[in-house]
Amino acid sequence: MQCQAHFYNGQSSTQVSVNLFLNADDSLSVMRDDQRQTFALNEFELQAPIGQSSAKLFFNTGASCEFKDPEFFAHLDQLKHPGFNFTRLLRRMEKSWPYVVLALVVTVISVWVGVNYGLPSVAKSIAFSIPANTEQLLSDKTLATLDRLFFSESNIDENQKQKIRDGFLQIINHQETPDKYHLEFRYSEKMGANAFALPSGTIVITDDLIKLAEHENEIIAVLAHEVGHVHNRHALRQILQDSFVFVLLTVITGDVMSNASFASALPIFLTQAKFSRSFEHEADEFAKHYLQSQGLSPQYLADMLSRLDKHAGSDDKETSFLSTHPATPDRIKRLVQ
Repeated sequence: MQCQAHFYNGQSSTQVSVNLFLNADDSLSVMRDDQRQTFALNEFELQAPIGQSSAKLFFNTGASCEFKDPEFFAHLDQLKHPGFNFTRLLRRMEKSWPYVVLALVVTVISVWVGVNYGLPSVAKSIAFSIPANTEQLLSDKTLATLDRLFFSESNIDENQKQKIRDGFLQIINHQETPDKYHLEFRYSEKMGANAFALPSGTIVITDDLIKLAEHENEIIAVLAHEVGHVHNRHALRQILQDSFVFVLLTVITGDVMSNASFASALPIFLTQAKFSRSFEHEADEFAKHYLQSQGLSPQYLADMLSRLDKHAGSDDKETSFLSTHPATPDRIKRLVQ
Protein backbone atom coordinates (compact mmCIF):
# COMPACT_ATOMS: atom_id res chain seq x y z
CA MET A 1 0.00 0.00 0.00
CA GLN A 2 1.27 3.46 -0.86
CA CYS A 3 0.19 7.10 -1.00
CA GLN A 4 1.57 10.48 -1.96
CA ALA A 5 2.75 12.85 0.76
CA HIS A 6 4.62 16.07 1.47
CA PHE A 7 7.89 15.65 3.35
CA TYR A 8 9.68 18.19 5.60
CA ASN A 9 13.21 17.44 6.72
CA GLY A 10 12.92 19.34 9.99
CA GLN A 11 15.72 21.71 9.05
CA SER A 12 13.78 24.05 6.79
CA SER A 13 10.22 24.74 5.65
CA THR A 14 10.92 23.34 2.19
CA GLN A 15 8.22 20.94 1.07
CA VAL A 16 9.22 17.84 -0.92
CA SER A 17 6.83 15.46 -2.71
CA VAL A 18 7.37 11.84 -1.70
CA ASN A 19 5.63 8.48 -1.73
CA LEU A 20 4.89 6.51 1.42
CA PHE A 21 4.98 2.71 1.35
CA LEU A 22 3.80 0.16 3.91
CA ASN A 23 6.13 -2.80 3.74
CA ALA A 24 5.40 -6.48 4.38
CA ASP A 25 7.17 -6.29 7.74
CA ASP A 26 4.86 -3.38 8.77
CA SER A 27 7.63 -0.81 8.47
CA LEU A 28 7.10 2.48 6.65
CA SER A 29 9.26 3.70 3.78
CA VAL A 30 9.59 7.25 2.48
CA MET A 31 10.56 7.29 -1.22
CA ARG A 32 11.86 10.25 -3.21
CA ASP A 33 13.19 9.42 -6.67
CA ASP A 34 15.71 6.68 -5.96
CA GLN A 35 16.19 7.59 -2.30
CA ARG A 36 14.51 5.39 0.29
CA GLN A 37 14.33 5.79 4.06
CA THR A 38 12.60 3.16 6.20
CA PHE A 39 11.14 3.58 9.70
CA ALA A 40 9.86 1.00 12.17
CA LEU A 41 6.47 1.60 13.79
CA ASN A 42 8.09 2.82 16.99
CA GLU A 43 10.17 5.40 15.12
CA PHE A 44 7.33 7.75 14.26
CA GLU A 45 4.10 9.17 15.72
CA LEU A 46 0.87 9.36 13.79
CA GLN A 47 -1.48 12.33 14.17
CA ALA A 48 -5.07 11.98 12.99
CA PRO A 49 -6.55 14.54 10.60
CA ILE A 50 -9.05 17.07 11.98
CA GLY A 51 -11.90 17.77 9.60
CA GLN A 52 -10.47 18.22 6.12
CA SER A 53 -6.88 18.66 7.29
CA SER A 54 -4.04 16.24 6.52
CA ALA A 55 -2.85 13.36 8.64
CA LYS A 56 0.69 13.87 9.93
CA LEU A 57 3.72 11.72 10.65
CA PHE A 58 6.41 12.86 13.08
CA PHE A 59 9.65 10.90 12.76
CA ASN A 60 12.27 10.48 15.47
CA THR A 61 14.77 12.20 13.16
CA GLY A 62 12.85 15.47 13.44
CA ALA A 63 11.37 15.16 9.97
CA SER A 64 7.63 15.05 9.28
CA CYS A 65 5.11 14.16 6.57
CA GLU A 66 1.60 15.20 5.64
CA PHE A 67 -0.81 13.08 3.59
CA LYS A 68 -4.51 13.00 2.73
CA ASP A 69 -5.24 9.37 1.84
CA PRO A 70 -7.86 8.18 4.42
CA GLU A 71 -7.42 4.49 3.55
CA PHE A 72 -3.66 4.68 4.07
CA PHE A 73 -4.18 6.50 7.37
CA ALA A 74 -6.71 3.88 8.57
CA HIS A 75 -4.34 1.02 7.76
CA LEU A 76 -1.36 2.74 9.38
CA ASP A 77 -3.46 3.65 12.42
CA GLN A 78 -4.52 0.02 12.83
CA LEU A 79 -0.87 -1.04 12.77
CA LYS A 80 0.12 1.62 15.32
CA HIS A 81 -2.89 0.99 17.58
CA PRO A 82 -4.16 -2.57 17.13
CA GLY A 83 -7.42 -3.68 18.72
CA PHE A 84 -10.13 -1.35 20.03
CA ASN A 85 -9.22 2.34 20.07
CA PHE A 86 -11.65 4.93 21.46
CA THR A 87 -10.08 7.78 19.50
CA ARG A 88 -10.50 5.83 16.28
CA LEU A 89 -14.16 5.20 17.15
CA LEU A 90 -14.71 8.94 17.67
CA ARG A 91 -13.14 9.71 14.30
CA ARG A 92 -15.52 7.31 12.63
CA MET A 93 -18.49 8.79 14.43
CA GLU A 94 -17.59 12.37 13.52
CA LYS A 95 -17.80 11.43 9.83
CA SER A 96 -21.31 10.02 10.22
CA TRP A 97 -24.19 12.52 10.11
CA PRO A 98 -26.48 10.41 12.33
CA TYR A 99 -23.79 10.30 15.01
CA VAL A 100 -23.12 14.04 14.63
CA VAL A 101 -26.82 14.80 15.09
CA LEU A 102 -26.98 12.42 18.06
CA ALA A 103 -23.93 14.08 19.65
CA LEU A 104 -25.54 17.50 19.17
CA VAL A 105 -28.79 16.34 20.79
CA VAL A 106 -26.90 14.77 23.72
CA THR A 107 -24.89 17.97 24.17
CA VAL A 108 -27.99 20.17 24.18
CA ILE A 109 -29.76 17.88 26.66
CA SER A 110 -26.67 17.75 28.89
CA VAL A 111 -26.39 21.54 28.94
CA TRP A 112 -30.12 21.89 29.69
CA VAL A 113 -29.95 19.36 32.54
CA GLY A 114 -26.84 21.06 33.93
CA VAL A 115 -28.36 24.53 33.84
CA ASN A 116 -31.78 23.51 35.18
CA TYR A 117 -30.76 20.91 37.75
CA GLY A 118 -27.01 20.72 38.25
CA LEU A 119 -26.31 24.45 38.60
CA PRO A 120 -29.24 25.14 40.98
CA SER A 121 -28.16 22.20 43.13
CA VAL A 122 -24.58 23.46 43.35
CA ALA A 123 -25.77 27.03 43.99
CA LYS A 124 -28.03 25.83 46.80
CA SER A 125 -25.19 23.90 48.41
CA ILE A 126 -22.91 26.94 48.26
CA ALA A 127 -25.59 29.33 49.55
CA PHE A 128 -26.35 27.18 52.60
CA SER A 129 -22.66 26.76 53.40
CA ILE A 130 -21.82 30.48 53.44
CA PRO A 131 -20.93 31.50 57.05
CA ALA A 132 -23.19 33.90 58.93
CA ASN A 133 -20.45 36.51 59.23
CA THR A 134 -19.99 36.50 55.45
CA GLU A 135 -23.73 36.93 54.96
CA GLN A 136 -23.65 39.84 57.40
CA LEU A 137 -20.73 41.48 55.61
CA LEU A 138 -22.44 41.13 52.24
CA SER A 139 -25.70 42.53 53.62
CA ASP A 140 -24.05 45.48 55.37
CA LYS A 141 -22.26 46.50 52.17
CA THR A 142 -25.45 46.08 50.17
CA LEU A 143 -27.61 48.16 52.52
CA ALA A 144 -24.95 50.89 52.65
CA THR A 145 -24.96 51.03 48.85
CA LEU A 146 -28.75 51.15 48.67
CA ASP A 147 -28.90 53.85 51.37
CA ARG A 148 -26.51 55.94 49.32
CA LEU A 149 -28.32 55.45 46.00
CA PHE A 150 -32.01 55.00 46.80
CA PHE A 151 -33.05 55.45 50.40
CA SER A 152 -33.70 58.17 52.94
CA GLU A 153 -35.21 58.13 56.44
CA SER A 154 -38.71 56.70 56.79
CA ASN A 155 -41.62 59.07 57.38
CA ILE A 156 -43.96 56.46 58.83
CA ASP A 157 -45.44 57.28 62.24
CA GLU A 158 -43.56 55.61 65.07
CA ASN A 159 -46.71 54.03 66.50
CA GLN A 160 -47.45 52.37 63.16
CA LYS A 161 -43.85 51.21 62.90
CA GLN A 162 -44.12 49.57 66.31
CA LYS A 163 -47.28 47.69 65.30
CA ILE A 164 -45.48 46.39 62.23
CA ARG A 165 -42.44 45.45 64.34
CA ASP A 166 -44.71 43.53 66.73
CA GLY A 167 -46.20 41.59 63.81
CA PHE A 168 -42.73 40.96 62.39
CA LEU A 169 -41.60 39.66 65.79
CA GLN A 170 -44.39 37.10 65.72
CA ILE A 171 -43.09 35.82 62.36
CA ILE A 172 -39.45 35.49 63.33
CA ASN A 173 -40.24 33.89 66.69
CA HIS A 174 -41.27 30.84 64.67
CA GLN A 175 -37.76 30.61 63.14
CA GLU A 176 -34.85 28.56 64.46
CA THR A 177 -32.61 31.65 64.67
CA PRO A 178 -34.90 34.62 65.34
CA ASP A 179 -32.00 36.82 66.41
CA LYS A 180 -30.65 36.99 62.83
CA TYR A 181 -33.75 38.84 61.59
CA HIS A 182 -34.06 42.61 61.65
CA LEU A 183 -36.61 45.01 60.17
CA GLU A 184 -35.65 48.31 58.53
CA PHE A 185 -37.97 51.11 57.38
CA ARG A 186 -36.94 53.34 54.48
CA TYR A 187 -38.42 55.97 52.18
CA SER A 188 -37.48 55.84 48.52
CA GLU A 189 -38.84 58.00 45.75
CA LYS A 190 -37.05 55.84 43.17
CA MET A 191 -38.08 52.42 44.45
CA GLY A 192 -41.67 53.14 45.39
CA ALA A 193 -43.68 50.34 47.02
CA ASN A 194 -41.07 47.74 47.79
CA ALA A 195 -39.78 45.20 50.29
CA PHE A 196 -36.80 42.89 50.07
CA ALA A 197 -34.65 40.65 52.21
CA LEU A 198 -30.87 40.71 52.59
CA PRO A 199 -29.01 37.40 53.09
CA SER A 200 -28.23 38.22 56.74
CA GLY A 201 -31.93 38.37 57.64
CA THR A 202 -32.38 42.14 57.45
CA ILE A 203 -35.66 42.97 55.73
CA VAL A 204 -36.31 46.42 54.30
CA ILE A 205 -39.80 47.76 53.70
CA THR A 206 -40.58 51.12 52.11
CA ASP A 207 -43.10 53.75 53.16
CA ASP A 208 -44.99 53.46 49.86
CA LEU A 209 -45.67 49.77 50.37
CA ILE A 210 -46.95 50.40 53.89
CA LYS A 211 -49.24 53.17 52.65
CA LEU A 212 -50.52 50.98 49.83
CA ALA A 213 -51.71 48.28 52.25
CA GLU A 214 -55.38 48.43 53.26
CA HIS A 215 -54.95 46.13 56.23
CA GLU A 216 -52.10 45.56 58.68
CA ASN A 217 -52.19 41.82 57.92
CA GLU A 218 -51.31 42.54 54.29
CA ILE A 219 -48.01 44.03 55.48
CA ILE A 220 -47.45 41.02 57.74
CA ALA A 221 -48.08 38.73 54.75
CA VAL A 222 -45.45 40.56 52.67
CA LEU A 223 -42.95 40.37 55.53
CA ALA A 224 -43.61 36.64 55.93
CA HIS A 225 -42.94 36.25 52.22
CA GLU A 226 -39.58 38.01 52.63
CA VAL A 227 -38.69 35.88 55.65
CA GLY A 228 -39.37 32.91 53.36
CA HIS A 229 -36.76 34.23 50.92
CA VAL A 230 -34.21 34.50 53.75
CA HIS A 231 -35.08 31.07 55.13
CA ASN A 232 -34.45 29.47 51.73
CA ARG A 233 -31.36 31.62 50.85
CA HIS A 234 -33.07 32.73 47.65
CA ALA A 235 -31.08 35.92 47.01
CA LEU A 236 -27.73 34.14 47.25
CA ARG A 237 -28.92 31.16 45.23
CA GLN A 238 -30.37 33.31 42.46
CA ILE A 239 -27.16 35.30 42.03
CA LEU A 240 -25.09 32.13 42.06
CA GLN A 241 -27.37 30.50 39.48
CA ASP A 242 -27.13 33.57 37.27
CA SER A 243 -23.34 33.50 37.36
CA PHE A 244 -21.98 30.11 36.33
CA VAL A 245 -18.37 31.37 36.30
CA PHE A 246 -18.72 32.66 39.85
CA VAL A 247 -20.09 29.31 40.99
CA LEU A 248 -17.00 27.61 39.58
CA LEU A 249 -14.70 30.11 41.30
CA THR A 250 -16.51 29.59 44.60
CA VAL A 251 -16.32 25.80 44.30
CA ILE A 252 -12.59 26.00 43.50
CA THR A 253 -11.57 28.61 46.09
CA GLY A 254 -14.21 27.90 48.73
CA ASP A 255 -14.39 31.66 49.39
CA VAL A 256 -17.51 33.57 48.40
CA MET A 257 -15.80 36.89 49.16
CA SER A 258 -12.80 36.18 46.94
CA ASN A 259 -14.72 37.71 44.06
CA ALA A 260 -15.75 41.31 44.79
CA SER A 261 -18.38 41.17 42.05
CA PHE A 262 -20.61 39.12 44.35
CA ALA A 263 -20.98 41.97 46.84
CA SER A 264 -21.52 44.47 44.05
CA ALA A 265 -24.12 42.21 42.41
CA LEU A 266 -26.45 42.13 45.41
CA PRO A 267 -27.70 45.74 45.17
CA ILE A 268 -28.30 45.32 41.44
CA PHE A 269 -30.13 42.05 41.96
CA LEU A 270 -32.34 43.39 44.74
CA THR A 271 -33.45 46.37 42.68
CA GLN A 272 -33.59 44.98 39.14
CA ALA A 273 -33.31 41.19 38.87
CA LYS A 274 -36.21 38.80 39.28
CA PHE A 275 -36.51 35.75 41.49
CA SER A 276 -37.22 32.54 39.63
CA ARG A 277 -40.78 31.26 39.61
CA SER A 278 -39.86 28.34 41.88
CA PHE A 279 -38.30 30.70 44.45
CA GLU A 280 -41.41 32.89 44.46
CA HIS A 281 -43.60 29.86 44.97
CA GLU A 282 -41.41 28.70 47.88
CA ALA A 283 -41.62 32.12 49.56
CA ASP A 284 -45.37 32.24 48.94
CA GLU A 285 -45.81 28.79 50.50
CA PHE A 286 -43.75 29.88 53.50
CA ALA A 287 -45.96 32.96 53.98
CA LYS A 288 -49.14 30.94 53.38
CA HIS A 289 -48.14 28.37 55.99
CA TYR A 290 -47.33 31.08 58.54
CA LEU A 291 -50.60 32.98 57.97
CA GLN A 292 -52.65 29.81 58.30
CA SER A 293 -50.77 28.85 61.50
CA GLN A 294 -51.88 32.18 62.96
CA GLY A 295 -55.49 31.76 61.87
CA LEU A 296 -55.05 34.32 59.09
CA SER A 297 -56.09 33.93 55.48
CA PRO A 298 -53.48 33.77 52.67
CA GLN A 299 -55.92 36.06 50.88
CA TYR A 300 -54.12 38.95 52.58
CA LEU A 301 -50.99 38.25 50.51
CA ALA A 302 -53.03 37.61 47.36
CA ASP A 303 -54.86 40.93 47.81
CA MET A 304 -51.59 42.79 48.36
CA LEU A 305 -50.05 41.27 45.25
CA SER A 306 -53.11 42.20 43.20
CA ARG A 307 -53.03 45.77 44.51
CA LEU A 308 -49.31 46.06 43.85
CA ASP A 309 -49.92 44.81 40.32
CA LYS A 310 -52.55 47.48 39.69
CA HIS A 311 -50.37 50.12 41.34
CA ALA A 312 -47.40 49.15 39.16
CA GLY A 313 -49.50 49.73 36.05
CA SER A 314 -50.01 53.37 37.00
CA ASP A 315 -46.49 53.89 38.34
CA ASP A 316 -43.44 54.76 36.23
CA LYS A 317 -41.04 53.35 38.83
CA GLU A 318 -39.15 50.33 37.47
CA THR A 319 -37.70 49.21 40.81
CA SER A 320 -40.93 48.33 42.60
CA PHE A 321 -41.78 45.13 44.50
CA LEU A 322 -43.38 43.66 41.38
CA SER A 323 -40.23 44.20 39.31
CA THR A 324 -38.34 41.70 41.47
CA HIS A 325 -41.30 39.66 42.75
CA PRO A 326 -43.52 39.36 39.67
CA ALA A 327 -47.15 38.71 40.63
CA THR A 328 -48.61 36.18 38.26
CA PRO A 329 -52.21 34.90 38.19
CA ASP A 330 -50.76 31.47 38.94
CA ARG A 331 -49.15 32.73 42.16
CA ILE A 332 -52.33 34.39 43.35
CA LYS A 333 -54.38 31.32 42.47
CA ARG A 334 -52.04 29.07 44.46
CA LEU A 335 -52.32 31.30 47.52
CA VAL A 336 -56.10 31.08 47.75
CA GLN A 337 -56.42 27.38 46.91
